[in-house]
Amino acid sequence: MNTAVNVLKTGGIIVFKTDTVMGMGVNGFDKVAVKKLFDLKKRDYEKPVSILLPTIQKVFDYGIVNNIAFNVIKKYFPGAITCILRAKKCVFTTPNRCGKTVGIRVPAFLELQEFLSLLEFPLVATSANISGSLPLLDKNDVKKTFGESVYYLDFGYNMRMSGVASTVVDCSDGEIRILRKGSVVL
Repeated sequence: MNTAVNVLKTGGIIVFKTDTVMGMGVNGFDKVAVKKLFDLKKRDYEKPVSILLPTIQKVFDYGIVNNIAFNVIKKYFPGAITCILRAKKCVFTTPNRCGKTVGIRVPAFLELQEFLSLLEFPLVATSANISGSLPLLDKNDVKKTFGESVYYLDFGYNMRMSGVASTVVDCSDGEIRILRKGSVVL
């Protein structure tokens, strides 16, 4: 895990398993690394990505949690749901700017939570794939698609991914709006 932390600290990209689909991420405070992630994925700069955090407590460091969001977080975190909140800190979820909102997820995968707790920054994360393609399924697919451009973080426990992306809900305005149907049904 130390190698992956160093890769992130030096502006690199890591790929890793989550409880939903294979993810790829960078340091959310590093605008250049975020641009590199978007360019590698061929992702539109105007389509923000979310952040992964190790604990529910950390959510309050990065997002403004209103009553509706609090209820969603209490019921579904950790898990396969991304909650969009008003941003509390500047995190580059696009290469161009810090957003006024931020999508936050606490994954339900203990080893990933432990890794995230080693970081001194939020992990900006998205599915591991070329935009518009299906998420990659394993280390071999990652190597074929991205080669040496990424570092693959191998966890000791072989987590089984659901294969379905997280549900994305926008709670930033005090209402629940489902932006993407995924693993969790509200």
